Amino acid sequence: MLLRRLDVGFYQTKNKLTSESLPLRGVLDEFRTALREEILAAQRSSSSKTVQLKNGRRTGGAGASFQYAFAVDSILNAPGDAPGHLIVPEKGRVPTTIISTEGLTITISVGIDLGSFVPSARLETDLTFLLGKLIERVEALNAKTNCAGDRILGFAAVSGAPELLSVKGFNPAQNDAIASSLGRDTTFICGPPSTGKTAAIGAIAAELFKRHRSVMLVSSTNAAVDGALLRIAERLGDETKDGSVLRVGVPKDTKGFEAKPELLLATNVEKRSAELTARGSTLEWERIEKTRESLNVQRLIAIYEWATEAAPDLDRASINLDSVQSLEAGARESRAAFENLRKDESRWRGIANEAVLVKQLALDVNGVRALLATNTQTAADINQKVVAAEKHLTEAERLYTRSAAANGLTRLWKGLPKPERQQAIVNSRTSDLVSIWRERSRVIEESERLQIRLADALRRIEAFRTTHRFSPDEVLAKCFAFDEQLRKSKDETEHSERAAREARATLDFSLRGWVKALRVLGLAQDCDGGAGNMLAVLQNGYDKARTEVSNRSLDELRETRDNVNERLRQIAGEIDTINDQLKRVEQIIISEARVIATTLTSAYLRDTIQARRFDTVILDEASMAPIPALWVAASLADRNVIAVGDFKQLPPIVQSKHEVALKWLGQDVFDIAGMTSAHKQRCPPPHFVVLKEQHLGRRDTRSFIPMTGQRGPFRHFGEKFFSLTEGRNPTMKKATTTMKKRKSGSKEGTGGDSPSQLIDARIKELSDWRGEMLALIRILIKQADPEVVEESKWRGVPVWSHAGMICTGETYKNVVKMTFAKGASLEDPSGLFNSSLEGNTRRAIDLHEGDKIDENALKALIRAAVALNTSSAAQRPGDESIERTRGI
Repeated sequence: MLLRRLDVGFYQTKNKLTSESLPLRGVLDEFRTALREEILAAQRSSSSKTVQLKNGRRTGGAGASFQYAFAVDSILNAPGDAPGHLIVPEKGRVPTTIISTEGLTITISVGIDLGSFVPSARLETDLTFLLGKLIERVEALNAKTNCAGDRILGFAAVSGAPELLSVKGFNPAQNDAIASSLGRDTTFICGPPSTGKTAAIGAIAAELFKRHRSVMLVSSTNAAVDGALLRIAERLGDETKDGSVLRVGVPKDTKGFEAKPELLLATNVEKRSAELTARGSTLEWERIEKTRESLNVQRLIAIYEWATEAAPDLDRASINLDSVQSLEAGARESRAAFENLRKDESRWRGIANEAVLVKQLALDVNGVRALLATNTQTAADINQKVVAAEKHLTEAERLYTRSAAANGLTRLWKGLPKPERQQAIVNSRTSDLVSIWRERSRVIEESERLQIRLADALRRIEAFRTTHRFSPDEVLAKCFAFDEQLRKSKDETEHSERAAREARATLDFSLRGWVKALRVLGLAQDCDGGAGNMLAVLQNGYDKARTEVSNRSLDELRETRDNVNERLRQIAGEIDTINDQLKRVEQIIISEARVIATTLTSAYLRDTIQARRFDTVILDEASMAPIPALWVAASLADRNVIAVGDFKQLPPIVQSKHEVALKWLGQDVFDIAGMTSAHKQRCPPPHFVVLKEQHLGRRDTRSFIPMTGQRGPFRHFGEKFFSLTEGRNPTMKKATTTMKKRKSGSKEGTGGDSPSQLIDARIKELSDWRGEMLALIRILIKQADPEVVEESKWRGVPVWSHAGMICTGETYKNVVKMTFAKGASLEDPSGLFNSSLEGNTRRAIDLHEGDKIDENALKALIRAAVALNTSSAAQRPGDESIERTRGI
């Protein structure tokens, strides 16, 4: 347990960014700039934060450490051996080390046994600390030469010749890698997964060991370190039992080291300092117990102090509750009065409308009377016109009669008009008379209508006066008075209700805070009721408090607290002394070891490693590691450095968009050293060795190809040779086409279940709404991108890719989660992303039971992700549009 503190505590010193005034030479200044930009990006994205963990299960242990696997809600980007603190209920803050992060599972190591199951905990991490520590290491090397580091960056020439040998059981390419590593001062070894890189590392380190040359092996992950070291130990046999081969840090593969505990640094430290270790463990357990005792005494002191002052507060709270209830009663009365007034509102509105109408009728009466007077005069004038017209018509008819009775000579003699002419005059005057009669009829009819209208208006005015006994103006004044009364009643009601609500909220807030405080002290349970219930809970808690401290005095409790705290300080001092002694033991053991295996993170964090030199440094998984960290690790090599990896995997993840950060943190060392371009041009240097034979069977091989997106010469044991450099041969083309387009449930040769079949099985296995949701997501993805590649990773999680990962389809108890690998770079106009919103890289969509999917928006998002992947692949130098995928 105490050794566990060594694994974390040795390098958890306070980190500070060094002054900009310190000049750095050449590329080191760019390293520092890149790391500082990444720190700023990490701070903006809250990479240093507290992460909620749940469902922790003990998975094993090594030495005095205990490993736990926890579930997390979003994917974490944390390197192996990153330090932190685990906050566990009733245990406090426990120093911890991150072992690995795989999907939504994080494995950590702690120095105390937390039990077989930990329901919940919180992990405090500060990933910017690691970047700051790396800056310190870079600055410390400013005045020193780093020949090995310069060679892996292509800044210095490689020298030496391969040592001729042939290791039994290895293919020619592996033997070439071993020979170059033993004879040249720099070697790059590249190969896809399962091409024997780990086996080659084991043989290289074993051969160096036999030649009495010291080796440091580093890798990005604990799993890779464990695998390589176990291969070394397997080849060396009993030669590892004297502590000459060491695993520094906490292994992930604890079972693999059960048979070889002598490989662990902790085991060797315990052997040399058993008494110190035992004493340290005893002190650790005493510290836990004393911490619990201190917390309990602090609780009793808090209870005692609260109980002394609580009575007046509770009385005031009771008075405040009565006041609140009185305000609420007044508010209810005001509301009732207002509602009663509102019942008459429509009646008064009708009366007001009627009064306005009657006022309009009174004005209309005068107008009608004026019109009647006008019509009377008009009628008189028309009557005169009728008399005149009738007279003129009579005269015309008489003249016509005389003219019609006379002959032509008589008409001429007497001056009479012709009959037909006179008839026309008669007809005209008859027409004039008819027109005058019509006009008279119209005036008479209009006068009759006006008389009716006048009588109706007078009747309605008289009826209004009879009904309301007041004039319209007086009635309107009463209506306005009612409106004012209603408005004032409404304002008073709202004011009284608001005052009651605010008083209730203030009281509830105070009481809820008191209940929470008592719950922390263990004197009350959570209360969801109102103020009355909370006041009862507080009163009950007050009675419990008085009972609990009835036989105690405050001075006695404070004295106990001071004594316990003094003992805790003594324990801390003793533990620090033991840690210093154990650290010196560890330094001696590490300095004496001939092979050290650890993570890249631990290599630059631990002063004990940085304090010594090695003949050879092996950089495993180099293509996944940040270049400044590789350069610092290489600085410990006196003779040669070996970089092992796969430049066709995704490069390291970088959050900053700064060009210097992208250059030194977003590219892999194979690109920087020129190995990638030399391989493309088919003129690789002699110190660049490619492993071409994959150690997989037929079934595993075919499921592997589309998942990694590898290109280049590639051989399978027991299978025919497939050349992927000059274009695919018909067999391979058919295989990859089948992978992309085959129907669900199809078989591929005799190779067993395909990824599509595994996803089919996963959907069927769920057999509830989650399976239906996952099936719908799958259909929409295929509709959006018919060329999408389906894979099944991480114990059955569906993954869809096209020129890189698009998204995953994860299923949990209450949610189906689609995690988009580059979601932060995608436009989301429909707002589909609702989870994992804090990072700079990924975004997620959480779908719950009953949720409806916006199918068009989701398909548009899928197409945008594909477009982003293809554009990124086209812009990446030396990529040849390769699909390069790595687990998120």
